[in-house]
Amino acid sequence: MFILNKKHDLDFKLKLIKEYKEGNIGYDSLSNKYDIDPSQLKTWTYQFDTFGIDGLISSMTRKKYSTDEKLRIIQYRITNQLSYKETARIFD
Repeated sequence: MFILNKKHDLDFKLKLIKEYKEGNIGYDSLSNKYDIDPSQLKTWTYQFDTFGIDGLISSMTRKKYSTDEKLRIIQYRITNQLSYKETARIFD
């Protein structure tokens, strides 16, 4: 059973990403080993590959958007026919 809404520090995220990238263990096995959801590990890996360490740091703080920003993001999602997850990756 995975712990929901638990915050993980940067060192923990980097440790798991490094262990995954060494290629000896897959997402599912690594997730079971550390009791986290496999999709969370995939997200961290994607954020790290795309944005470097900054991608992991920014995910640790919640952004606040104005109403205008929210509307702009929703319009972008609709115009570009993106999923919520794809849109979040762009704007997070």
